Amino acid sequence: MKKTLLLATLLLTLCAACNKQQPTGTPKLNNAQDSTSWAMGTSIGIALRDCGVTLNNDLVAAAVRSVLEGQENPFDDATYKQILDKANDQMAQAQQNKLMDIDKQQQAYFEKLKKENPDIKQAPEGYYYEVVKAGHGPKVQFAQRIKFDYKAAFMFTGEVYDQTYGQHEPIVTNVAEHMFPGLMKGMLLMNEGSTYRFFFPYQLAFGAQGTEDIPPYTPVIYEIQLHEVYPD
Repeated sequence: MKKTLLLATLLLTLCAACNKQQPTGTPKLNNAQDSTSWAMGTSIGIALRDCGVTLNNDLVAAAVRSVLEGQENPFDDATYKQILDKANDQMAQAQQNKLMDIDKQQQAYFEKLKKENPDIKQAPEGYYYEVVKAGHGPKVQFAQRIKFDYKAAFMFTGEVYDQTYGQHEPIVTNVAEHMFPGLMKGMLLMNEGSTYRFFFPYQLAFGAQGTEDIPPYTPVIYEIQLHEVYPD
């Protein structure tokens, strides 16, 4: 954790220096090294921003610069370790509080969902689902090839962030581990011709990592319209 914090600080400083040289607009990236540097700096900067510890960016930049220039550290080793240990404890506590809040929000959402919609069912794995339209074709088996349309939304807001309807061709793929855990399990409930709506807690969706477009710890809703189950 300490090495991560120091690396993050260094990269954030390099980005800050780049920003000072080009204060407005997108930075000029001349080659692959520039692009990689900016992408890594952005990623680490976001992690620092959300780490739960309030930082003085100017002092962060000054501290890294002093190290690079070989200046003496104002802290002795014991003090330096004590400060970093405290920062790590603050980050861990902030992370724990965040997860507790999200878990409470998810639980409240699911309780309200069950009260308002008697057709909602809970799967043993912990996600919830609704059979919007029953299908009478063959049931999906693991590793089987299927064709489906989908609509994906953020659970708390209902905002649709991705879909095939009217935008892309239906998806043709195998039901396997490349799907996130909840979706893979949910597909195995479906018959050809059915439409299901799934409510996935973040633990069964994109987890603590998230994706490029989905923040970490984000619960999602997926509506799946299963067109075809291909024979083995």
